[in-house]
Amino acid sequence: GQGKPLDAAAVRYAGKGAQKVTTTDDTEVYKLALHYIDLPLMVTYTLKKKVIFDLGFVPGYLFAKNGEDSGGPLPKEFLVDFKKLDIALLMGINYQISKKMKANIRYSYSFMSINDFTDTNAIYGWFGNLFGYHTGDYNNYLTLGLYYQFY
Repeated sequence: GQGKPLDAAAVRYAGKGAQKVTTTDDTEVYKLALHYIDLPLMVTYTLKKKVIFDLGFVPGYLFAKNGEDSGGPLPKEFLVDFKKLDIALLMGINYQISKKMKANIRYSYSFMSINDFTDTNAIYGWFGNLFGYHTGDYNNYLTLGLYYQFY
């Protein structure tokens, strides 16, 4: 295989956030929308021409946020504790379907809390537990992509 330093870099919009699942027993609503401009910086490693691994980090800038609960839209004072900068680990696998088309799956998890909350009732998942995250909130997401090159 071969590796390429900073082979993939792009500016992208990323909508992140949280939503509480409601049930017939628990109808309390909670939704949070965080809007970021991300700059993923990755190193890629090609294995057998068709399989490409990505590893890197993603600095992100939070430029807007909003939320709502059962009482309606959250007042601005409830949204002031979110940090403007998020830095996350990004790892992924790409598969080259044809010369012009590829599919990928990527996972990302914040290195640091996106706020200073100490009591969030958050579930940190396997990655957060691995690094001992116990307070604050962290962005983590899984993406699936299909890319076509037009030129």
